[in-house]
Amino acid sequence: MLKNILISFVVIALVLSLGCAKKEQKVVERSLQQIYLEDGIPVKAEVIQKGVFNKYQIYYSEIDANRTTTVFAKFEDRVENIYASEGDYVKKGDTILEFPADNKHNGIKETKANYELASATFNRMQELFNVGGLSQQDLDGYENQLILAKASLESITEMREVIAPYSGYITEMIVSEEENLFIESPLFVIADLNKLTSTLWVNENDISVVRKGMNATAIWNDKEITGKVTQVAMTMDRTRRAFKVDVLFSDKKREIKTGVTAEIKLLLFQKDDSISIPRVMVRDIEGNPYVWLSNSEKAVKREIVIGQMGSTKIDVLSGLNEGDLIITEGYHLLSENDKLNIK
Repeated sequence: MLKNILISFVVIALVLSLGCAKKEQKVVERSLQQIYLEDGIPVKAEVIQKGVFNKYQIYYSEIDANRTTTVFAKFEDRVENIYASEGDYVKKGDTILEFPADNKHNGIKETKANYELASATFNRMQELFNVGGLSQQDLDGYENQLILAKASLESITEMREVIAPYSGYITEMIVSEEENLFIESPLFVIADLNKLTSTLWVNENDISVVRKGMNATAIWNDKEITGKVTQVAMTMDRTRRAFKVDVLFSDKKREIKTGVTAEIKLLLFQKDDSISIPRVMVRDIEGNPYVWLSNSEKAVKREIVIGQMGSTKIDVLSGLNEGDLIITEGYHLLSENDKLNIK
């Protein structure tokens, strides 16, 4: 008998506790709705301001030096001195390395002797001309011989002293001092790293908006350089089924390494006084696009007219004004005239 009474008591207690739990759950649900009604739906908002809207087309391509040159030996000889190392910046005309002055293969001795003879001869003829012992025509002939001898000496001296063809960086020193070389042996590689280039392959759907002079940006490892499109192919490459587009960048600070793959952005469209908003804020973007605004802390649905669309932002042509308070978070909870609790 006592056992039955205890069991009945436990059952009654369980029923009462379940009933209380359901009652509390209903209270919680009602209190959440009540919070929305009394305090407003929690949202975030920001004031619309005009600014610059950019629309980019993005590619990925390798970055190379604008100019890279391998310099070769012009005759058989031995490297006597090297004045630059890999990584050095050199100016146009700087001597990078030189060969011996007395090597029989380069003919410097003979050429120098010819120049000295032509110079001495011209000086004697000049003195003779000054006293009337030589005609102007004959003097001009000796002067021409001197000019030719000087040009030959300068030419062969340049062959002995190998100079930088333009200002740039020595990216590879191929030879070493005392090394014996043959004609056309590679000596060093120089590159103009202040200017970088990249080749893009643009499909037929996008090539119509790409033009020469278009602004471009290259990004690699959070480093950014700017440039312009320098060449747009008129015909499609049959193998790649795309159009070749060359881009030239300025990189005087050497922000980006050559040989790396960078993100290349072509600026297709730019508007300075745009009202632009993130794409995610626009509802029904493919139909009748609209956004949610706050007006006196009430939700207001505002239809908009869309212009250019970028990868993350949209240029709004009409429907929004500078100074409007647009809902940036929580807009998926809203209905017309809902009370707002702006955080």
